Amino acid sequence: MAESQTTALPPEAAARLTSFARSCKAAARAVSLYPAEHPAIGEALGRLARVAATATERGPLSVHVLPGNLLIDGRAPARPDAAVTDLAGLLHGHLVGEMTIQRDIEPAVWLTFLGLLTEDPADVRARGGIARAWMTAGGHAIELHELDYSGLARDRQNGVQASWETIIANCLQGDSLKLDEETVAALVEIARDPERLGQFFARTASLAEAQHTPGGRVGPLLSAMRGVTGFFTRTGQHGLDEVLDNMAAATAQLTPDCMMDLLGIGRDPQNEDSRLVTEITRRITDPTVAKFVAGSVGAERGCTSRLTDAFRALVPEPQRKKTVVGLAKHEVAATSLAADPGFDRIWAQVEDMLLSYTDERYIPEDYNLEMSVARSRAVEMENIPDDPPERVSGWLTTVSDAAVRALDLQLLLDLLAVESDASQRQEVLRLVVSHIDELVAIGDFEGARRLVDGLADLAGTAAGEAGAQARRAMEQLVAGQLMSQVAFHVNAVRDDEFDQIKALCVRVGPALVPRLAETLSTEERPRARQRMTDLLIAFGRQSRHSVDQLRQSANPGVRRTAVQLLRTFGGNEALPDLEQLMSDPDSSVQRDAVRAVIGMGTERAFQVVERILSSPAGPLRAAAIEELALTRDQRAAPLFCHIVRHVACRGPLRDVYLSALGRLGFLGGTEAAATLAEVLRSGTWWAPLRTRTVRQEAAAALAQIRLPAAAEALRDAAENGAFGVRAIARRYLRELE
Repeated sequence: MAESQTTALPPEAAARLTSFARSCKAAARAVSLYPAEHPAIGEALGRLARVAATATERGPLSVHVLPGNLLIDGRAPARPDAAVTDLAGLLHGHLVGEMTIQRDIEPAVWLTFLGLLTEDPADVRARGGIARAWMTAGGHAIELHELDYSGLARDRQNGVQASWETIIANCLQGDSLKLDEETVAALVEIARDPERLGQFFARTASLAEAQHTPGGRVGPLLSAMRGVTGFFTRTGQHGLDEVLDNMAAATAQLTPDCMMDLLGIGRDPQNEDSRLVTEITRRITDPTVAKFVAGSVGAERGCTSRLTDAFRALVPEPQRKKTVVGLAKHEVAATSLAADPGFDRIWAQVEDMLLSYTDERYIPEDYNLEMSVARSRAVEMENIPDDPPERVSGWLTTVSDAAVRALDLQLLLDLLAVESDASQRQEVLRLVVSHIDELVAIGDFEGARRLVDGLADLAGTAAGEAGAQARRAMEQLVAGQLMSQVAFHVNAVRDDEFDQIKALCVRVGPALVPRLAETLSTEERPRARQRMTDLLIAFGRQSRHSVDQLRQSANPGVRRTAVQLLRTFGGNEALPDLEQLMSDPDSSVQRDAVRAVIGMGTERAFQVVERILSSPAGPLRAAAIEELALTRDQRAAPLFCHIVRHVACRGPLRDVYLSALGRLGFLGGTEAAATLAEVLRSGTWWAPLRTRTVRQEAAAALAQIRLPAAAEALRDAAENGAFGVRAIARRYLRELE
């Protein structure tokens, strides 16, 4: 597990790569499905441009493309994502080996690039390949390095190493890659040249051993050899014997470990490559073994036990051993090792190991006896049938990374429950806090929450020193890296993963609220800011105390978050803070505060709005009037009832009054109908024109409500109202009918 963590991408880089792959995949799909002018394409390309800008904010993003994965600096994300795999497959299908993305790429450039990427790869290759097609289209800001398989067979003098690296990189993928015909043809060309094939064997085995490939040290070589022999089988061409001889000669370039792995495959009849390896090793000659021995001795400056094992397996006959050792000495004599002053001593040790090797000087007799018994049992086990595949698969799942992590988690939970020694419990709690941070860092929010559950239960239920220790551990967790890790993830995680983060934070408890508010007060990303606001709201009224911290932020977006919290919790106690925010220099904050007060529905809130409307003209009054005219919040209906009952329809408030009548008709409800009925019947004889206008607006609003109470109010006014009222009511009553 430690090794996988050191070779994986850091969480931040992995999140940027995953987010880019998801956006690129979605945009490519939109480009392939819709015409260029469709709004879905514009939206997808805009999102891709924003994500790419974030991914390249520290400089160009260089991505190495493998058939099923994307690498940055040779490292892949610790958690594979389907979008990364799909994008890698799409790029590899066009033979893209590496892609470098510059900063500030416009959506139009992405449209051109994705248009090429979604074409049939065969059509694009017919035009010279995607790199040439991209340059022809005026491509810039995205640099493509295309894999050139054909160059391997075409160019023997220049660029051979680069072409080999391409072939080797693909062979290192093992069985996951089906070598195409051009690649196989290039490998056949190499296999016909013994010298070049030996270099290919040495380089491939070296890289496979260094990178711990899935197929082992010789897996990539076997993949290449299968491709070459399969070519001759399919085409019926002559020359397979020559190629097999060359492969046998090339084994001289292998290390003893690789040679033993190869010989082990040849001895395993269940392995699909057993016959091929057996045929190759059968053709290994004494000079080839001598070169193999000489190469290992020169590299190690002596003989290793692994070389001895390989030598004894290749040359079992005693007389033949002496011949091969003599040839090997002749080979070593031509190297720089022969000039070493201690060469005679070194070679004497080599001959002693190869010709009369015994482990008596190194292995105690009793241990050697046990090993002999074990070897005899191993021979007997060859006759036992293999376990069925489903049973083997079940066993393997018990040692997977996920299974081991689950065992680690369960072990810590069990220790939390059973540890009774105070000093040992303190160490367990330290491990729990550290492990929670690690799980959140890699995105295992469910596992982190389970540990937090155990820690919180201990802090809440345990008495004495155990409970005190657990509470101090919770404090350390809150003061540590938890909140910064959460802030990193919230911008990119899926909705279901965000729900897990929310459950985790709530379980940690209200002590996390100040840290959450502090992080939110400096957050610039809109999506992350909204999600952290949702986290605050999840704490209920316990997060109300964070409003002052958010209200003092220099970021207007964070101050709008303070308004959102106040609006969520409501109540008259929120009015003083909202009144201060209504004086905010940022118009969006000011408007949000006005909207929150309008929707509160309390008498004190009505008085605040009435005071604003009665104030001299200014930005705040204009914002209040505009919000009143546009609001669709049903909670604002009582405010409009208050306005038409307490505000006079004259002067600067005339338009506000008439707009309130229209809003009541739009929002509806029985209280609105009753208020409008009162307005319809009221009026002042000394202002007939104004009275008629108000009655018409009230009747129109009643007709818009379309409730039985509203229709009854119009009907009553049409039958029993004053002369002017009856005429207006009958007109709108006819519209209802």
